[in-house]
Amino acid sequence: MDSLRRFFAETPEAAVGEVEVFQQQLELAKELNKPVSVHCVRAFGDLLEILKRTGPFPAGVLLHSYLGSAEMVSSLEILGCYFSLSGFLTGMKSTKAKKMLKSVMKYVASLLEISEIELAEVTYKNATKLFSYHGSKVHNEVEAV
Repeated sequence: MDSLRRFFAETPEAAVGEVEVFQQQLELAKELNKPVSVHCVRAFGDLLEILKRTGPFPAGVLLHSYLGSAEMVSSLEILGCYFSLSGFLTGMKSTKAKKMLKSVMKYVASLLEISEIELAEVTYKNATKLFSYHGSKVHNEVEAV
């Protein structure tokens, strides 16, 4: 926050949440080889254009609670994006969440035409790669798929 405060003091024309600030954060993440976490709401076209200008992102970009179009996934993936499920799971009872996740896992595996075990392995490898940046407590023992 101190860095952002200094930035706003030095750049009075910038507004909080302005695209320029977001782009600078993306550039900083690339420079530091850190992953980026983004929550985007109904602005995936704009997000894709910003990521294209700034990317690719070797350390990864987590698009959490992704609700963009299926057609955008491949373009985002090329830039280094990963996708997570919606946070609505946190409000569910654990038994209901487990049942729903198992159902989702079966569905996703069938869409990808792979086994549930393969899906679990790919998911684990990708999460490990994304969250194993310098200073993280996660250690990358495998390459992402």
